[in-house]
Amino acid sequence: MRTLRSIMLGLGLLASFMLGGAVSAQDTLPVEIVPPGEEFGGASAAEWEARWWQWAISIPAEINPNFDPTGGSCGIGQFGPVFLLPGIFTEVPDDVQHRCSVPEGVGLYVGIGGVGCSSVEPPPYFGGDEAELAACATGEANAMESSSVTINGVAVDDPMQYRHVTPLYTLNFGPGNFYEIEPVVALAVTDAWGFIIAPPAPGEYELVISNQWEGMDGPIVTTYTIVVTPATVIEPDATPVASPVA
Repeated sequence: MRTLRSIMLGLGLLASFMLGGAVSAQDTLPVEIVPPGEEFGGASAAEWEARWWQWAISIPAEINPNFDPTGGSCGIGQFGPVFLLPGIFTEVPDDVQHRCSVPEGVGLYVGIGGVGCSSVEPPPYFGGDEAELAACATGEANAMESSSVTINGVAVDDPMQYRHVTPLYTLNFGPGNFYEIEPVVALAVTDAWGFIIAPPAPGEYELVISNQWEGMDGPIVTTYTIVVTPATVIEPDATPVASPVA
């Protein structure tokens, strides 16, 4: 299974995904990034990376959020304490503004980039067991030379520290999957960079990720807008006082 770098290059696209949007200096909102190695929502960042791929593969291509450059469908299939931010798996203009609405109270998994291998792909992305898959993914991911990330214009310290190798996980390729293979359950391992943002306050957030891959003339940069929407509270009408029982 190819991850962001290899899937997007395989489609003739860019090799990373990000979040971003226009946020004025006075509106800049702080965020808290979960430190490497710490869990959030009962799972590590490496496990959330695996869940990201299980989520992405499970949705048919025709409605898959990763093929919607507008961001309007990014909520499809989302549940639980972490919102999995979609990538862009389709060719888009350089000035694309991917807007994604996220509910208040959930964390965000931000994938920076990476490479994965599976038990159903041909070499060099094939592995027959966990050890082979991990070696395959790491060998390919080593082509990432550098990365920079900003959130609302503030640089994230050393994005390369957020590298992780997932545990062995399964992928359920269902009907209409974007790999266009017959339905099958496969094994996979991903070596990737990504981090979790603890539930941010309502507002707009700009994330900009710039990745430099071996063999490329310059870095790959993408920008999206993440809009965290406050929860809506609807107060019911007052309950009438019950009449006393005679």
